[in-house]
Amino acid sequence: MISIADCNPYLRAAEIQPAVLEGDGPRRAYDHRLFYVLEGQGTLVIEGTEHDLAPDALLIWAPNIDYHFRGKMRVVVLNFDVTRAASDQ
Repeated sequence: MISIADCNPYLRAAEIQPAVLEGDGPRRAYDHRLFYVLEGQGTLVIEGTEHDLAPDALLIWAPNIDYHFRGKMRVVVLNFDVTRAASDQ
């Protein structure tokens, strides 16, 4: 368990995906993920459960989660760690 005092996020990647499309299968999040849907409609399939997505949807989850998207959406994507312990990797 992490203490709130130990939080010092390390941003691994930040981008706007112009078109998140349906993938061939699940991807695995090896770090924390944050997705913000800017435009479009779609579905998130995460651990076998489907969730409808529309603009202004905000998603965040911890590492080691399998997920994939269906549909076409423009999405802000942030990949990050909660601490800087692995910032050199």
